[in-house]
Amino acid sequence: MTSMTDAPGGDDGRVAREAARVAACELYESQLRTAADALVSAIRGGVTDGAEAISHLLATVAANLGGMRILTAARPGSWEADYVDRFLASTVGPDGEWLLQYRTAPIEVVECVEDAMGDLGIDLLYDDSYALVHDAEAAAVSDGGVWSAAAWDRVAGAEELIEQLRGRDYAAYRGAFEARVQAAAEELRRARYLSESVPVRVRWVDWSERDQTTRAQQSWGSVESELWETARLSTPPPGFSEPLADIPGPRLPGEILRETGRMPHQRIPELAHYAAVSGDHTNRQGDTDPAADSTEDTGTDAAAGGEGR
Repeated sequence: MTSMTDAPGGDDGRVAREAARVAACELYESQLRTAADALVSAIRGGVTDGAEAISHLLATVAANLGGMRILTAARPGSWEADYVDRFLASTVGPDGEWLLQYRTAPIEVVECVEDAMGDLGIDLLYDDSYALVHDAEAAAVSDGGVWSAAAWDRVAGAEELIEQLRGRDYAAYRGAFEARVQAAAEELRRARYLSESVPVRVRWVDWSERDQTTRAQQSWGSVESELWETARLSTPPPGFSEPLADIPGPRLPGEILRETGRMPHQRIPELAHYAAVSGDHTNRQGDTDPAADSTEDTGTDAAAGGEGR
């Protein structure tokens, strides 16, 4: 039986939460002392007066956080937030026109290509293409027949070709996305005074780490989210030559590819003779042999590996 002290909401849980709170407060106070000491040293250095040093520090903090509203986002409407917002606006402009010139921290856009393809409705198209090839080969086997070795080879070959195309598509998307992030960053340097000394980079994460992406962080209004959105809209999805912003909605790009005969297997010359795929993988151009150079599979091939599926 679980005791009250072992339960998540019991005494042990309350003690652990209180200890975490105390530790966080102690860390905050230590960081605050460090920041204050650094500011005092900067003011005593005599390079500029204290008011200008404080205004520059505030602008730098806001810029490094990603945006002027992020600085007070935890308590919008409070009197402290109101004073800070107005003070900051006097330095960087009411809309943050000059904020990025105070940025000192690297800018990192985080993206997951698998997550991006899922958002576009494209990731499952590769699996659907393979399923269609498999189903078309199965339909060419006579009732009660056995798959031939040639049929299995065609299916395995199709799977390899489709995965190769997926790899090329994803790599091309990553490269195009990164190029557009850098192009957008150059525009920030030109129009909004982002320093050349501030690096801008894209970090790619796996599917299991997709909660780290810029979109998942929901930091709307930050320079990171601005770069991410700009790159996303200006990058052509796989199977398209035009950027996402020019693809008419409301259908997803994946739906458009499916409906216009641009499924992954249809973009591969060796597989283009297979039929278009429907949602249940059953839309075939007849039930005859799908391969151009093969004959009907019968039950004579003992090496086929079992009955048709």
